[in-house]
Amino acid sequence: MDTRREDEEVYDEEVEEAPRHLSDFVVRNPIRELAYNAPLSVPADAPVSFAVQAMVGAGVGCCLVAQADGPVLGILSERDILRKIVARRVDPAETRVSEIMTPNPVTLTAEDSIGFAINQMAIGGYRHIPIVDAQRRPLGILSVRTVVRYLAEFFPQDVLNLPPSPEAA
Repeated sequence: MDTRREDEEVYDEEVEEAPRHLSDFVVRNPIRELAYNAPLSVPADAPVSFAVQAMVGAGVGCCLVAQADGPVLGILSERDILRKIVARRVDPAETRVSEIMTPNPVTLTAEDSIGFAINQMAIGGYRHIPIVDAQRRPLGILSVRTVVRYLAEFFPQDVLNLPPSPEAA
C-alpha cells in the first residue's frame, strides 16, 4: 500500500519529468574549469625506480616525461610499469624511463572542451591525458577521476547512487 501523501506524488512526477542529460553547458566548458592535477615530470634518462619513487611520493598514478621547461616527450603510467617492468621481471633501477614510457602521448590544452576530453579518453582508453600549453610544455594531467567528480557535481543522484551491478537496480 502506498502511504505517500498526495503532494509527495506530485513532486515525484515533477522530478521524473525533469530532463536528465549532459547539457551543452556541462560538456562544452573548457578543461581549465576542472581542478586537474599539477604535473609530475621526470627526465627521460631517469631510472624507472626514480620515477616510481616520485609517483609514490606524490600519490599519483602517472608522470609526464619532459626535460626542465621542455615539451612533453612521453607519459609513464602504473600500467606501463606493471606490463613492462614487473611482468617481465626487469630491473627498474637499470631501465630508463624512455625505454618504457608511452612516447608522444595524446595531449589536450586547457581550452579544449571537457566533452572532447571525455571523447579522447573513451576512444583511446586513457585514464590520464597531459594538459599542455602551445609549446607542448606540461600544465597538468587530467584524470578520469577528475572528470567523474566533475560530472558528479551536476548529476550526483545518477553518478553517486548507482547500484553495484545492473542486476541490483
